[in-house]
Amino acid sequence: MIYRFALAFSLLAAAPLAAQTTSAAPTPAGEVVKVALDTDKGRIVLALDRAHAPITTENFLKYVDSGRFNGESFYRSMKFTDGGGIIQGGITTDARKLYPAIEHEPVSKTGIKHVAGTMH
Repeated sequence: MIYRFALAFSLLAAAPLAAQTTSAAPTPAGEVVKVALDTDKGRIVLALDRAHAPITTENFLKYVDSGRFNGESFYRSMKFTDGGGIIQGGITTDARKLYPAIEHEPVSKTGIKHVAGTMH
């Protein structure tokens, strides 16, 4: 099952996209969970590593399933001189959409490296 949600993919005033969130039964521990991120620039499919980052994965899916990311925007991007970069996004429209903070799962615990295409 692919979970779906939408973010406006723009650093400028972007129109929110229609929600395309679908619920599914929880996947077994250790399984990769795919999430379709629909933006005004096209679809990005994310692969969440439930085996190595179970707390972060479950928290992310909680936001997706509840529709709390729908209509939000990417708000910061930085291009690095080595060709890499980062894009940051999340809830900026209404602080009431935020859930309580979760336990941090550092790279030293998850083994997930900061490489091109990795979402942290």
